[in-house]
Amino acid sequence: MKWFFETSGLVKIDGMIWIIPCVNIWYDSQMFLENGKPAKSFGIQVSFLRWSWGVYIKQGYIDEVKQLNGVINQTEPKFKVGDKAHKPKGYKFPCTIVGVFETIGGEIRVIGEMDEYGLLHIFNENQLESYE
Repeated sequence: MKWFFETSGLVKIDGMIWIIPCVNIWYDSQMFLENGKPAKSFGIQVSFLRWSWGVYIKQGYIDEVKQLNGVINQTEPKFKVGDKAHKPKGYKFPCTIVGVFETIGGEIRVIGEMDEYGLLHIFNENQLESYE
């Protein structure tokens, strides 16, 4: 398992004021992640006046999400930059693929530029079909 570092950034807290700087160090063996699975994590939270900043480290986050989404060991994305595609269901969206990337969760997304208007849209791979 891997450990992953994340930060909450500097956050303004309305309704609370810390006159004395406060440092909170914590550990959680059952922190629930976006994928619904528990993971070990620990962190440090520093608060002063109306501001708070935190750092935390989670175990196994990215690998767990990739396994749930079935994308570990995926070899090739369905589309490449320059491919022509269209959206077969719902609204029409004939497009040229201008970008392919992987989300933090390991899912493949494609950016399609609409042929007629130049509008950009991010799709899941399964929302588009190739044509030529």
